[in-house]
Amino acid sequence: TARKDADGAKQAYREAIKLKQQDIEARRQLAAMLQSGAEAEEKDEARTLYDEILRLEPSNIHARLSLGNLFSEASFTSKRRMEDNRLAEAQDQYDAIRREKPNHTGALVGLGVVWRKRGKYEKAMDLYHEALQVDPNLKLAHYNMAIIYDYYISDRLKALFHYQRYIELGGDAKKLPEDYRDNKVVAPPIEQSPETKETSSK
Repeated sequence: TARKDADGAKQAYREAIKLKQQDIEARRQLAAMLQSGAEAEEKDEARTLYDEILRLEPSNIHARLSLGNLFSEASFTSKRRMEDNRLAEAQDQYDAIRREKPNHTGALVGLGVVWRKRGKYEKAMDLYHEALQVDPNLKLAHYNMAIIYDYYISDRLKALFHYQRYIELGGDAKKLPEDYRDNKVVAPPIEQSPETKETSSK
């Protein structure tokens, strides 16, 4: 079965790492498989692997971004201090990337998620706007902006606009809330969106 094949591949990568302690590629492949899993233990192992990659190759931006994303995704809602610590660790990774590449869109979007989870929605929006200035077709920035408008600011029209842009740019419609999937309301064209105007005037 597919599950057995995946488990076999993971074990093969673990064995490869034991045989070759400096093997970055085996760590990267294994970490990517573990990162996409649902188990907390697998995500912990992925974080360890990315840490090891960065010790071997500190300039590895992919590993740093993936590590930041794992910290950001970690949810410890019953332990607020631990959640804050994870977000701080995520921010450290994204900030490190931006010191080398200030316009790195992955780091900008990641930082936006960090600030959204801290309840700083305007700061998150600023970072998503900055990412869109670098890449106007960045669908993930539109999706994250829609989430803020939908769940935190309660501006349905702006949420719909960004959900539609996300779909137009190739996003997965299944990720949209059900009541938006078949919505026939037409959002304003992208050049008329209020948030774009505000960003361009700064």
